[in-house]
Amino acid sequence: MRSAQSWDELRFDVAISGSPLSIAGVSYPHGLGTHADSFIRWRVDRAGRYFVGACGIDDHEAARGKTMFRIRDRSEKALYESGEVLGGELARRFRVSLLGRKELLLEVRKVDSTDYAHADWVDLAVQGDP
Repeated sequence: MRSAQSWDELRFDVAISGSPLSIAGVSYPHGLGTHADSFIRWRVDRAGRYFVGACGIDDHEAARGKTMFRIRDRSEKALYESGEVLGGELARRFRVSLLGRKELLLEVRKVDSTDYAHADWVDLAVQGDP
């Protein structure tokens, strides 16, 4: 896994603020805490049919955060796009096919500004027989 982001650094199993991962009042024990704009290159090292999980604005900045989440493959094809996500909204669930894919790019993009754009990727897993 490699990552780059506009502010601070990628956090594992905690939000970018260092607090527990939480989206719309729901706590998540595992995930990635990041900040818009961010790019996370994820190498799929497990056999499976789908990459699943959820994404949203961390509760630490829920009242002010606004972002857009996207997952692409190496060919730049968009596999998932969240649309605009506001703080306080429930986590957005996704399921993307891994058929023929060994690497994914997880992106969080600013909508208007990067201010307060604390973003979480949670419940990440590879599922299903290949």
